[in-house]
Amino acid sequence: MAKEIWSREEVVRGKKIIFSWLHSKDAVVILAKRADNKIAFVQQRRPAIDKILLELPAGGIEKGEDPLLAAQRELKEETGWTGSDWMLLTSYFPSPGITDEKMYVFSCKLKDQADQELDEGEEIDVLYFTPEEALNMIKRKEIIDGKTIIALLLSSL
Repeated sequence: MAKEIWSREEVVRGKKIIFSWLHSKDAVVILAKRADNKIAFVQQRRPAIDKILLELPAGGIEKGEDPLLAAQRELKEETGWTGSDWMLLTSYFPSPGITDEKMYVFSCKLKDQADQELDEGEEIDVLYFTPEEALNMIKRKEIIDGKTIIALLLSSL
């Protein structure tokens, strides 16, 4: 689904105001750990900011798709892994001032690994770090992706 600009007129303090926002499909982010407690990360180029970022696996939820099924699909596509013991940690709105997108944060244990199933145009490397290494990378500004930072900090509570 393409992103669309939606708008609606509301009355605020007696004046008609038009509010606009970017309508976007919801998304998932997955904090997935191997048996050795290392977390699976994906490293990929993000054209919008022209940077290579280290992130947790993530992706969009297709229309009518359950968020858990989307998380399982995205983990497999981006890393080649399947997971077990899935848990919804939280959901939140990443930028409610400009978009209605909702992000679902899942955790799981990595179970079986096969080949990645990348979408056209994706080049993704899979890397693994301990929770301590990941938190230190946030402090050193090596991890700068918002959804990844939120999921990692939430899991460290």
